[in-house]
Amino acid sequence: MPVIENSSHRDGAIYKDKSIREYFWEGDIADRNETQLEPMMFSKATEDCLPVVENCVSHFPQSIFQFFSVQLSKTPISTGPIQLYGYIAARDMRDGMLNYVVSYSRDDPVVVQEGSVIEMTGPKRGIKMSSIVLIEFDMRIKNEMHEEEDQQLIGGAILYYEHICPWKPTTQRLRGNYGDIDISVAVVEQALEATIEVVISDVLRGFSLSLSSFVDVMDDYEEIQLFHGTIVQTRALRRSVVGSCGDGETSSVGSICAGIFLGLVVIVRCSPKDFGATDRIAGACYSF
Repeated sequence: MPVIENSSHRDGAIYKDKSIREYFWEGDIADRNETQLEPMMFSKATEDCLPVVENCVSHFPQSIFQFFSVQLSKTPISTGPIQLYGYIAARDMRDGMLNYVVSYSRDDPVVVQEGSVIEMTGPKRGIKMSSIVLIEFDMRIKNEMHEEEDQQLIGGAILYYEHICPWKPTTQRLRGNYGDIDISVAVVEQALEATIEVVISDVLRGFSLSLSSFVDVMDDYEEIQLFHGTIVQTRALRRSVVGSCGDGETSSVGSICAGIFLGLVVIVRCSPKDFGATDRIAGACYSF
């Protein structure tokens, strides 16, 4: 998908160009508020309940736009790490608000180097693929001096349309003057919104931890890295929300899907030599 012309954020072009609203997105681009919709919202009865609200048994799955990975593919500094900050966010037809997939502040940037995977900090909830999804991005390279001297890595917006969206993970390269970022995305059909919560409840000593989910996309499991780092104390990891295949059937609302969710496998890897903790994984699949 090509980057929309005049969609850069740093110079305010995306807010001034009326054609973006006229031809692409009817929502308010200038509204920078984050979505207030939470995951697991449909764990309680709604007007979409079947057979009736008073006797909620199931909802129908829907299509979810899924990010699988974000990678720094090119940087002006190929021999060492750089500090990145900024965001990649999605707007869908549910509320049109920003749903951050990657979000790092200048005060707390992510340190990566060319070829590194950028750990996703979202999304906050599932991204509904209904008609269109707008992806906005504004990421910069932090210099040690003043913010106005920071280099723009990527900036702009792209649109994904339901009828021409990839149904298997496809890499989209976001090109910038000072580097490129690759995003791997796809639409998961007949999906449920799966929420994964991990709590490290007992730490004997520090250890390294890698947490991934594998989502069934057209009979092929695709990996999403949820966490990779060192654990030194009791803590709860960031809650993760991913799309999980619902097998084309209605699914019980609020049902716990245990270790293997509907089309979703969660894998936890601990460093053997440093292993010294117990953890608790909770997963729930809800209609979207």
